[in-house]
Amino acid sequence: MTAGPSPWAVLNFTMECDFDVSSINAFVTACQSAAGIMRSADDDAMRAHSIVAHQTAQLLHECGEDLENVSQVADGLAEIFDSLKSASEDLSWWVDAAQKEYGYIASDGAASGMIRFVCRWLRIRRTSA
Repeated sequence: MTAGPSPWAVLNFTMECDFDVSSINAFVTACQSAAGIMRSADDDAMRAHSIVAHQTAQLLHECGEDLENVSQVADGLAEIFDSLKSASEDLSWWVDAAQKEYGYIASDGAASGMIRFVCRWLRIRRTSA
């Protein structure tokens, strides 16, 4: 029997999965900002509606309905941006977990002789702020 890696050893262990975590984090920030803008639009529409509700001008009813619609849409968009922000934060966490797990697998495999050459680590780009 010859010394060396197991005959079952994998000669190359590669995994390419290119995530740009800084872009994910920038998207999280953009969603947070957009949700705040939509909440402000909702508040503005509701303030305008309360002012218009006390007016006696013609077309008052239609204007009030339009302002309520603007408020509902802005509130709905704020909720969507909150959901996108949350999902993006989850994605960032899972990308980090995958990178760590891949590192453990590659290190353990190389240490036990199951992997002779670790060609490429999971590439995750991080840009320092």
